[in-house]
Amino acid sequence: MEDLTVKKLLDDQHTFLFYDAVFSITFPRLKSCYLFQDRTLTIDTKFSNLSMLCHLQIGIIDLQVYGIILSVCPNLNFFKFRLNSNKTSFDVKSHGNLKRMIIKAEDYIQSKNDYTINLCLSVVPNLERLYIHSGHGKC
Repeated sequence: MEDLTVKKLLDDQHTFLFYDAVFSITFPRLKSCYLFQDRTLTIDTKFSNLSMLCHLQIGIIDLQVYGIILSVCPNLNFFKFRLNSNKTSFDVKSHGNLKRMIIKAEDYIQSKNDYTINLCLSVVPNLERLYIHSGHGKC
């Protein structure tokens, strides 16, 4: 499978199992992926290298998951996500292939979001287009 779109899963248990499948070796040829979840994506398993993935739209993630996604998706060039700024640090190498990024940031603590967004941008030196939306709602 090269393209995958999932807008709603039944419950949290199905969501966890599905994400575990997507970010493992289940879909090694995945190039484009749209996944939405209403809660912050947590990682309980090790993600596999998704070297074919170029386009990713995902729901809510924090800095830790952001860093892991960049690490396991070396050819990612488009990334859209909602940012949860609960985490304040992450460890990731520079990602040179990301060209376009859309970030939906909650506006309840603006200074915290500015810091978090600056961290996100610090590892994508070749970014050509950036859109930041603030406020509540779906990304």
